[in-house]
Amino acid sequence: MSGDATGSSRSAASGRFVPEAFRIDLDGVGLRLLPERAALVESTGALLVADLHLDKPAAYRREGVAMPEGILEESLARLALLAGHPEVREILVLGDLLHHRHGADLETAERFTRWRREHPVPMALVGGNHDRGAGRHLEAWSIADLGARHRVGGLELVHDPGSAMQRPAVAGHLHPVAAIDRETRRLKLPAFLKTRSLLVLPAFTAFASGDRVVPEVGDAVYAIAEGRVVEVTAAFFRRPRGGEALDG
Repeated sequence: MSGDATGSSRSAASGRFVPEAFRIDLDGVGLRLLPERAALVESTGALLVADLHLDKPAAYRREGVAMPEGILEESLARLALLAGHPEVREILVLGDLLHHRHGADLETAERFTRWRREHPVPMALVGGNHDRGAGRHLEAWSIADLGARHRVGGLELVHDPGSAMQRPAVAGHLHPVAAIDRETRRLKLPAFLKTRSLLVLPAFTAFASGDRVVPEVGDAVYAIAEGRVVEVTAAFFRRPRGGEALDG
């Protein structure tokens, strides 16, 4: 196993909930993978999230697609939990804060404005391919624009893994999902994918199609299941009775 599980607890000083985490080392940089679909840089207190797509449900409804209620609220509730983590000093979004090319609709913009007033933790955006319309909202939301890349705690932060110029790096964009066969079932779980000196975060929004990961030897896959982060790398290389290796 290439990481260590640490249990959830409450900070005695603040009473705030500390999510259960799975610690990994990325080329000497300590990271905690959180089941809320985020990673915490231990040395700086930077919380890394990617692919929030906050306005995606509203954008789909405008196009006539029926959408369940509560998708945005669920994302913001999870983000609020993370903002209250006693070690979080800032939230860095690794692309696709928004979805629509023209920016957020009025309802989404107002709802997130209220969220920022309630949670004024420093926040910044590394731009993603869906963030062309995000710029007009950033000042109102007190979110700094970091451009296409940023460095923190020895890590390069980008949206698209293919755009990383230095290592170690953390990215989003791919929405990795661990699809694991278990007898008659196939489990599909949001996952962190570690490929040598690169970590790809799961999509923060629960409303995102996933890219099924097929790890190579040396990679590691950490899935989110039942409120925990667990390493599932071995499941992709285990051979079933028929003799063929599972590819996920």
